[in-house]
Amino acid sequence: MTIHKSYLMPMTLLCRLMSQFWYNTTKGCMTFWYHMKGPQQGKLSFGIKPWSQPYNSLWSLSGEQGNAWKQAQVSIGYSNLQINTTYQMVFEATVGGALSKLQVRYIL
Repeated sequence: MTIHKSYLMPMTLLCRLMSQFWYNTTKGCMTFWYHMKGPQQGKLSFGIKPWSQPYNSLWSLSGEQGNAWKQAQVSIGYSNLQINTTYQMVFEATVGGALSKLQVRYIL
């Protein structure tokens, strides 16, 4: 997932990347790499959306994080999701300023 903002776009951009539905029978871990560079960087969050329920953010980060790829790990399990629940994994990203760029890759 890549969001790149140029001078020609006056508003904040919002992007969501949603997985297929999964059936939770055990706990696990989501690992991904992110790159957040730009003068007015927005916010990147990862969470879960149980079937017919609102999105629940489990991890988030705001602001410029430098010109380097960084790794994040998020636990998905019994503390934040009931067992035997159908859910989606969701990345949500915003970019506000000109020449800002936000990327997510290598989702495991």
